[in-house]
Amino acid sequence: MTLEHQRLKENGGAISVYQLARGIETKNLLDQLLELHQICFGAYPGVIPSSREFLDWYLKRPGLGRENTLLVLDGEKIVSSLFLTLGEMYWEGDLVPVGIIDTVMTHPQYRQRGLASQLIKWAEEIMQARGCLYGYLYTLANSGPFHLYRRLGYRPVKSVWHLQYRASSSQATPWPEVTSPEMVATFLNRCFAHHNGFVPFHHGYFRWKKIQRPDILPAKILTIEENGICATLTVIRGEITTTTGKETIFYFTDWCGQDLPSQEKILIQALQCLPPQSKVDYLGSEGNQEWQILRKHGFQATLEEVAMLHPLHEEASRRLERAGNPLWYPLIESIVGA
Repeated sequence: MTLEHQRLKENGGAISVYQLARGIETKNLLDQLLELHQICFGAYPGVIPSSREFLDWYLKRPGLGRENTLLVLDGEKIVSSLFLTLGEMYWEGDLVPVGIIDTVMTHPQYRQRGLASQLIKWAEEIMQARGCLYGYLYTLANSGPFHLYRRLGYRPVKSVWHLQYRASSSQATPWPEVTSPEMVATFLNRCFAHHNGFVPFHHGYFRWKKIQRPDILPAKILTIEENGICATLTVIRGEITTTTGKETIFYFTDWCGQDLPSQEKILIQALQCLPPQSKVDYLGSEGNQEWQILRKHGFQATLEEVAMLHPLHEEASRRLERAGNPLWYPLIESIVGA
């Protein structure tokens, strides 16, 4: 595409020219994004440290790619960036086209200049051209970004909590092997079709999210099978930054069952497979049935994230106002990058 230009007045009235560009047009994209991520989030507690391997995998997310990696350049230097994933999610029982925004970063020396706002507006122009009903993102409750997104038209629609747990000191049991990943995708699509915010698992998305993962974020798929799958849970092992260094963490995600006993049974099985004293994080919503199971087993709500939607059409706004479904699917890759 032709690079667009934005002229912004800097201190003293001088004029600087920035370029809006896509990742596909940019030199040394991975190296520059890695440097920007380390500057913006390198010491931020709870963040998964980035790497070229991680970024290379993440940009292969279906609907994202380098084409929808949106950038602000100062010369050839990336000073602000945004990932835009175009796809579909369930909303009130229907599949609707959406644009998912995440990993919004601006170099500290270039903040307070409207660069992130410019990227978000550009992302929404792309969404509208593709017929999306909503812009969709997650951010920490009552944070600076939360208030920025509200000013740009995003509405908070659901709280999602980090529910955390510390595993016991007992010896871990071996991880079981899943027999059919394809059956897992079908089961997940059936279980979560009534959850707002759920992005269904087509073949490419399932392989990206479950199979083609970087070595720094491996995943194990657990299932309980009795004449077919009756429960499943995915465990992702990662490493997060803490105030004292780094810590291993296990994310539980895509956890569902045909009934509550099956769902609780696979949770217990997963907990028994963890090394002693492991830290576990599950992203959950109080409206979902698994909330009480987690609290029963000692999970504690620690940090609130907020799902936000920006209606891009009048009908989308009316649909948002009529929404009444309490069930919610947290999109883990857009919340913690896993």
